[in-house]
Amino acid sequence: MNIIKKTLYDTYEDNDCFNSFNDVLPATDTTVCKDAWDAINVLAEDLNWYDLYRPIYDNAITLKTRTEWRK
Repeated sequence: MNIIKKTLYDTYEDNDCFNSFNDVLPATDTTVCKDAWDAINVLAEDLNWYDLYRPIYDNAITLKTRTEWRK
């Protein structure tokens, strides 16, 4: 999906960084890992993860379809 730049991902992986969902397990506590994790979160902060595989439709078609449903 190219959401995270490969160089940023490599930095995260090469430094054995770790973060868990809701911080259930302790994260890697190094400056490099914290900076990489913060950068990853900035890149992904506006994403709706559930929409990543949703087809993209032309707005005109979508609006027309919604109008037709109301009839």
